[in-house]
Amino acid sequence: MLSGTAATLFLYVTKNPGWTVESASVDLGVRVVDIETARHDLLDLGLLTPEHAGSEALVAAAPDVALAGLVDPDERRIQELRASVAGRRRDLMALLPAYRLARESAVATERVEVVEDPETVLSLLMDMGRRVSTEVLIALPGASTSVERAEESNAKDRVLLEAGVARRTLYDHRRREHVPTLRTVAELEPLGAQFRTLPDIPFRLLVFDRSLALVARQRDAADRAALVLRDPDLVATFASLFDAAWEVALPFHPEQTQERHDACDGLGELQSAILVGLSRGLTDEVLASRLGISVRTCRRHIAALFELLGAESRFQAGVLAVARGWVKPTTGVRPPTSGPA
Repeated sequence: MLSGTAATLFLYVTKNPGWTVESASVDLGVRVVDIETARHDLLDLGLLTPEHAGSEALVAAAPDVALAGLVDPDERRIQELRASVAGRRRDLMALLPAYRLARESAVATERVEVVEDPETVLSLLMDMGRRVSTEVLIALPGASTSVERAEESNAKDRVLLEAGVARRTLYDHRRREHVPTLRTVAELEPLGAQFRTLPDIPFRLLVFDRSLALVARQRDAADRAALVLRDPDLVATFASLFDAAWEVALPFHPEQTQERHDACDGLGELQSAILVGLSRGLTDEVLASRLGISVRTCRRHIAALFELLGAESRFQAGVLAVARGWVKPTTGVRPPTSGPA
């Protein structure tokens, strides 16, 4: 980095041909040793140059000329490196079409291909996503997707949806409060994507055009391998499994149930399920577990239902819901042993 003294000396030399270290020291009020250091720095940067060949007198050089002298060798090396990289890329990528054809031919008869490397799994997903033409079915367990991964996935899905590819996604109920998932739904639903949730999604599944599927192996919690299914019968089985799960799943934004009384206007499927649990005397923890939501969320819905029913206890809420016809009566109704009153 150019010091302040060196910059000052450079300007001084520019204005004072025939300068000396001593004259610069006096005129600038800077110690001789500091002028010498600055002079050495300017020489290293090419900002000082001999007045002519063999001369000891130094004059200021134009900064752009000095810069060219400094960076030209580096720029030449960079250009050579870029040319080398481009050549290697050209040679290797020329093999890609033939590799894909050979690979597809080799695995065409394989029912299941195991892919162990997570990076290869991601590459496969990207390739499948580029080639899908009609429909993608997705089942995603848990709620661990990062913001960055969600944004990257959303960008790809926007392209597919705008191209007319249908997208249906099954989420775990826990995703209802997962911020990246909420953003995904808000962003992609207007483009035609559909989202539903289940209390539990046992494994990650993606089905492309009902002709190829990718299923998480999940031998244990650390297993990142995937099974690539190309056999038509296997793929059809997983697609049918998805369709069956879709039919019983809840919409991500549950539609309002048909009004049974004016007072129950706005009661959704999740709230109905909670009322059934209340009428059966289930605790908060059991209810939350069965519905796949947090205990805190369950209690928030219960409090809202208390207010809607005018109930003062869980048992009373269940009885009132049955009396008003909001839920079907059950036998053996008993007050809960724990939970908020």
